[in-house]
Amino acid sequence: MAGSDKSGSRSGRLDLFDQAVYFVVGGTTANPKLVQFQNLLSAAHLRWQVISASLHDQLVSEISHVPHVIAVTLVNTIADGLSRNPDALKAAAGGFRDTTRIAASDPTMWTAIMMSNAELINHELSKFQQHLSQFQTALEARDEEEIKNIFKNAQSVRKSLDERK
Repeated sequence: MAGSDKSGSRSGRLDLFDQAVYFVVGGTTANPKLVQFQNLLSAAHLRWQVISASLHDQLVSEISHVPHVIAVTLVNTIADGLSRNPDALKAAAGGFRDTTRIAASDPTMWTAIMMSNAELINHELSKFQQHLSQFQTALEARDEEEIKNIFKNAQSVRKSLDERK
């Protein structure tokens, strides 16, 4: 699991796959050809993980595909809102830029990805909509405690990502 919003061979970087998870789908790490492949990629310090095809599709829908849809939707929503003042988008700082970086990725590639995993992506989008509705309900009710709990939970989960490296 590695990538960039850039595409093409000129966009490659030496560290692109450094410490990335590399899924071995439906196989075993004891396969001699895989061992040879792992040796070839040893400089990247990949973290190899054997999983089933169905688990792979589920995981990537959750940690890759849905975040991409959310970034794209956020950019399009804000662009619609700023349509009368397009220069206002230039005021966007780190938070917006960090959250939406992947929306600059290749539309052809991402359309193909969406089509190949549509059912699981759609399921995860429904779960996202439920969480968004819960947040909106708390905001409408001005439920500070619930809003803070939502933020605390997200903060804890997000910080755990940095601890895994």
